[in-house]
Amino acid sequence: MAEWLCSGLQSRLRRFDSGFSLQLILSMQKIFISLSFFIKSLFIKKELDFIFSYHQSLAPSDGKPPELIEPLLNFCKRNNYSYLIFEETDIDFNQKYNFSNKAVPLIFISLVESFLRRIFIFFSSEDLIQDWRHGINRGKLDQRVTKISSLFLRKINCKKIITLVSHKSNFWFYGFPNSEIFDLQHGIIFDGDLNYIKDGIPPKFKVNTNMKTLVHSDLIKNLLIENDSTNFYNDKNVKTIGRNLQYVKSKKLELEKLPGEKFLLFSAQNAMDCGAEEQEIYTKKISNFFKKITPILIKKNIKVLHRDHPRADFLKQLPYLDLDYIERSRRVSIFEDLEDSFCHMTFNSSSAIEAASIGVPTIFLELNNPTSGDFPDLAARDIYLNQYKYPIKSFFVTSEIEFEKAINNILENMQSLSMDALEWHDQLVEQISDDLIVRSLFF
Repeated sequence: MAEWLCSGLQSRLRRFDSGFSLQLILSMQKIFISLSFFIKSLFIKKELDFIFSYHQSLAPSDGKPPELIEPLLNFCKRNNYSYLIFEETDIDFNQKYNFSNKAVPLIFISLVESFLRRIFIFFSSEDLIQDWRHGINRGKLDQRVTKISSLFLRKINCKKIITLVSHKSNFWFYGFPNSEIFDLQHGIIFDGDLNYIKDGIPPKFKVNTNMKTLVHSDLIKNLLIENDSTNFYNDKNVKTIGRNLQYVKSKKLELEKLPGEKFLLFSAQNAMDCGAEEQEIYTKKISNFFKKITPILIKKNIKVLHRDHPRADFLKQLPYLDLDYIERSRRVSIFEDLEDSFCHMTFNSSSAIEAASIGVPTIFLELNNPTSGDFPDLAARDIYLNQYKYPIKSFFVTSEIEFEKAINNILENMQSLSMDALEWHDQLVEQISDDLIVRSLFF
């Protein structure tokens, strides 16, 4: 039994080579820091106004907290609110750890929960494994596990928990059943997303935990409320808090100022949180498309800057990266890539909103007749055109012919399309302020 429970950890350690020895030492340090914190929390009382919780993949690789929560952290500092930040990473010794020094590592809790999951799955007669689309195991298995792991919070009292992507919602709910839990918008929110609303119904885990939603604009707020047939979403539990717009500025590129060699930024959606078969479908789809548009890119002297998804498996081979005109970005911030690019391309990533914030238009790929916004279909037309009202209808391309027309349009009408993108962005994102924070969190 013990041998079986340890098999996963042993296989990871066998894959671990000497090149990662220093990283392993740093990882073990974080485990002990995490262990020390949660053991103390069993016995020592702590009063907090706020808890912030997120997965490391949503933070920059330099160890800083996510940009989305920085305005809220600054708000707490200005108003003397006490808070703690909790950061989780995947339990894999083959990956580099880069925890924020300002956050409490959740790795001890992750190890405890991993052990408990194995126990419950082994002894239960029920099928407790969930499809990845349902989020981070928010079903029966997660509820059973977090009822136990949340006991490590028993001496902590906290008034409000703010999560990114509803991070560890059950853990915080069972640990603080009387606290308010908020899901702070990270990516796109649309009708059809299982984590927000689908077929007029919000997800059970949000209803069961009475989770509130903080969104970037009234457009997103109204989208949730108007499409909810259950009336769970309303003016009291969906609040417009806005987002930090420090990067927003008009790019206003002029055609004659574009260099001879131009860069198109492609935001890949190669996240690891899906099945191998679906990953293969996605990879084939985009690889075939890049082969088809090769003559167009060469003729227009366009290079492609490939930007991986934050949760990408960087060891996985992507055939199209071998093409001469494609290079892989290694930059931390997407805005660094956008500043060098005359246009942006994706399936339906939220990076289209970042691109619009500095006036860079986006070409949306609608390949192989996609039927949903979910992976690997990744349809964009329903989300970005029908729901978000993207202003350039001809930029939803289904073929290399439509792609070339879109490229020509950008090269010929750069300034006007840049302004269209900026104006559209203003409808989707409001500037966060102390007034919006107070109204969202306290009323």
